[in-house]
Amino acid sequence: MNLLKKAGKVFLDTVFNPTRPSVYVSKGDNVYVLFPGAKLENINLSGVSLSGVDLHGIDLRGANLEGAKIVDVDLSSADLTGANLTSALLSGVKLDGAKVDDVVTREAILDQKAKDYFFSGASPVQTSLV
Repeated sequence: MNLLKKAGKVFLDTVFNPTRPSVYVSKGDNVYVLFPGAKLENINLSGVSLSGVDLHGIDLRGANLEGAKIVDVDLSSADLTGANLTSALLSGVKLDGAKVDDVVTREAILDQKAKDYFFSGASPVQTSLV
């Protein structure tokens, strides 16, 4: 199925729930719909840019977010267990109640709030601050 048909199907699958804010992300031949509470375990979102979206409660266990730019995104109560955030940028992200066990943050750029949340004040190796 080509990208346009996939996008059309994704749109039709979500258009009947206008109260659920969604963001559409294309990655290669795939189109993903991200919305609060979505179950997207092991998804490859490397290099994506997300800004100003509500993704609270999203399941991103084992997700590849390497090099992603995540700015002003609500990830409250999200499950990021085992996610790969290598070289990612996280700034202004809401993480209240998020699960962050075994998250990889090598060379990630984290604002102070994200750093405090991920590392409880510890000084991680190869992690930068904004």
